[in-house]
Amino acid sequence: QAKPLTALEGKLVTTRGDCPLLKIGGREQALSANTPYLLHTLQDKRLDGREVRLEGLAKPDGSFEVQWLYTIHDGKLFKVRYFCATCNIVALEPGLCVCCQQPTELQEIPKD
Repeated sequence: QAKPLTALEGKLVTTRGDCPLLKIGGREQALSANTPYLLHTLQDKRLDGREVRLEGLAKPDGSFEVQWLYTIHDGKLFKVRYFCATCNIVALEPGLCVCCQQPTELQEIPKD
């Protein structure tokens, strides 16, 4: 039986090494991810300081394992994706386009 997901909201901190953090009030929560592409997105410097909603599970080591990531603008949730306008290709994580090798653009798409 799967555990229900917990939701956390706060500011994403990507500037401290490989371990992204979520600032909630006065404390910082260490983050991990269940997939490499999600971890790479959590580490994307373009998301540093953004208001986010993370859904996942608290781990025994004290970290929070993220399974879903949304950015928040004016109380609305947005999905994060990466896009190459040259090749019209969507990617799941930051980096270079798999086709033309140019940097992909961060896009935020309304959740609904």
